[in-house]
Amino acid sequence: MQNLKQYLLLSAFSLGVISCQNSDDNPVANNVTLEFKNTFKNETIVLGGSTSGTATTNTSAEGQVHHFSELKYVISNIRLVKADGNEVPYKVNDLDQGATVIDQSKPETLRYLLSNIPAGEYKKIKFGLGVKKI
Repeated sequence: MQNLKQYLLLSAFSLGVISCQNSDDNPVANNVTLEFKNTFKNETIVLGGSTSGTATTNTSAEGQVHHFSELKYVISNIRLVKADGNEVPYKVNDLDQGATVIDQSKPETLRYLLSNIPAGEYKKIKFGLGVKKI
């Protein structure tokens, strides 16, 4: 399980850097789309049974053979980090709107829209796997 967590953390995503202001120099809200690309050793994971010729099969450094038939995880506790280091939390206390299930078998779940993000320059994003303890 530890190896799987490491591979999930290496999953690639894109984050559009936001730097928008209107003509009055007042910050405006923006949308940001997170795109997840689940990889294993730089190859996109393809799901399938162990007999499928197209499914991703790979061997870890420890010699473990991995066949991916299902890949699902929850992201939550999303925080955008501004250029100055301040964090902007995204609906961290509302799991209905601030968390989502990423399911490799459903391409529509590999994109997650964050809405009404304050304008500014962001250098990175943080999120948790699973849900935080209340």
